[in-house]
Amino acid sequence: MGADSSLTMAGTMRKGGLAHVTVADGHRLPFHDSCFDGAWADRVLQHVEDPEQVIDEMTRVVRPGGRIVLADPDYATQVLDIEDQHLATRVLHFRAEAALRNGTLAHRHPGMLAARELEDVTVEARTLVVRDPTAVDNVMGLRTWAHTATARGYLDQSEADRFVAQFDQAVRTGRFTYAVTFFLTSGPLQDVRHGLGHTPSAKTTVDQMVAMLTSARLLSEAVLLRRLGFSEAQCRRSLDYQQDRGTASALMKKSFPDATPHRSTST
Repeated sequence: MGADSSLTMAGTMRKGGLAHVTVADGHRLPFHDSCFDGAWADRVLQHVEDPEQVIDEMTRVVRPGGRIVLADPDYATQVLDIEDQHLATRVLHFRAEAALRNGTLAHRHPGMLAARELEDVTVEARTLVVRDPTAVDNVMGLRTWAHTATARGYLDQSEADRFVAQFDQAVRTGRFTYAVTFFLTSGPLQDVRHGLGHTPSAKTTVDQMVAMLTSARLLSEAVLLRRLGFSEAQCRRSLDYQQDRGTASALMKKSFPDATPHRSTST
């Protein structure tokens, strides 16, 4: 089941092979309590008005023993190689602090889950490094960020024009490099059936979910990396649980049957 407040994104999920999709507000999910084996938010919390409430809703609809997964970039980790590094920093700061509601929240996701008494919270940091400016949806529209900042009063027009000129120069000379780190955070809800105060191990929970082909962790990681442009082989190598590679590969192929990898690398 997929949910998004955007009708366009809901349609994209359907085209990607997700059978059940609804248009809904993450702050008020239209589902009963404890009705899912897991819930994952893929680049969602950076956009929402109240991330705390969205996480509360995710924990509400997941059964005890199920898993919560959060995946977002932390734009405070951005770097860009153009000639004027001060100008680059200002544009990247605009993206992180002004263009998005919660652009620098991802590194705080573990603490947000821990505050809800999720135990065994795990965090994986994956840095997206882009040398090809046409990859990853034209680097998430990076070339336009300076003029967007100008429209909102954060930069002068001359500064925005200079940023674009230096961006294009970096591309022509092979200097262009952009990087940002994504945080994949997950944790299981306590399951009272396993004993008061005891949380089943992450391994046990994932195995149970994989058996039903609804592993939030594997699906989130595979879909996130594939959408970012990593090859299918790279996605398979990234999985921690070797025995689950076949399941992850099947899920990726089902979600992205016509996807082609972009030229990007991870570190």
